[in-house]
Amino acid sequence: MKWVRRAGFFLIALGLVPWGSWTLFDFTRTWYLADGLPITLSKGSHYTTGMVKTNMSALYSIYILAHVPKGIDDYQPTEAEREVACQVGVSGVNNPDQGPCPDLPVWKFHWTLAGDSGTLQGDSDERIGTGRINSDTGISREIGEFQTVAGRRYKVDLDVLFDNRDPRITNPSLMVAVSDFHTESSLFISGFLKLVCISIATVGSLLVLGAFLSEWRKRRQGRVLQRS
Repeated sequence: MKWVRRAGFFLIALGLVPWGSWTLFDFTRTWYLADGLPITLSKGSHYTTGMVKTNMSALYSIYILAHVPKGIDDYQPTEAEREVACQVGVSGVNNPDQGPCPDLPVWKFHWTLAGDSGTLQGDSDERIGTGRINSDTGISREIGEFQTVAGRRYKVDLDVLFDNRDPRITNPSLMVAVSDFHTESSLFISGFLKLVCISIATVGSLLVLGAFLSEWRKRRQGRVLQRS
């Protein structure tokens, strides 16, 4: 049964090595320049991600995240819920069937991208209507995006231009994350490799276990014969 055991160990390695290598590679990608950096929605507040060297040429989006009470949803909003969505400036609030927002969003931010390739600036008003508000996932308001080149360094600075006086909106944070096909590709490859590699490793484990059980039975039978 030695060949069976060797084949089993080979299959285990064949399954675990590619999966482990991909997981390590995927883990080291710069998916975020900032991931849930706590901020305060007070006029004059300034935040920075610090200089980060990216290893991906990708499209990054700048998001402001926050919590809202249960029951608030922009899919079929009530008047009170529309008020929150309008002041935040998320999508779904300018549907002609629901009526436009009476005023521009209260939420106003200015961001600056500084890096090896120069400086880029943007304003949240340029992306009104981009985002989502939901009581389960909270507020996700996109305020800008930019393209990176692998190997270069970047820093995002954020300035808050308003005061949040709505007690329903809590725990705001800043996230700067990859938002293009790289994310979907990573999820697909991870799911595919997980299915294939775990299946191969499982077969290998069963072969090794079967080989050890077979050898154990033979040894046990040998001891029984010796006693008799």
